[in-house]
Amino acid sequence: MKQDYELMLVLNPALSREEDSSARERVRELITTNGGTIAKEDAWGTRRLAYTIKKAGQDYMEGVYYLYRFDLDPDQVNAIQRPLLLSEQVLRHMVVRTETPIKVEEKEAPKAEEESSPAPGSPLPG
Repeated sequence: MKQDYELMLVLNPALSREEDSSARERVRELITTNGGTIAKEDAWGTRRLAYTIKKAGQDYMEGVYYLYRFDLDPDQVNAIQRPLLLSEQVLRHMVVRTETPIKVEEKEAPKAEEESSPAPGSPLPG
């Protein structure tokens, strides 16, 4: 049974546009070839890191952030993480399982009930 996941990806800020694009395409391929479906991809842009990351003999104080939301079989999560660990283009990544989002209809139903109920201390209609 598939589960919902989020992947936060921090790429090397020195990558060219082509390298950045190919790295993101590689992530999409990793997810889809392992049976996942990408629901959303957000580019957060370049941000300052909380601490220096040392990778491949370089010190990085900034990274380019991307957030992916997808569903995937839990057995396939390691198949996505392993190539990301080995990639020199990826400074850091983290995959977390998320809860299934609440449907809009379910969120609005309690509001409608609250509006129709009388205020405390007011007389009941009738």
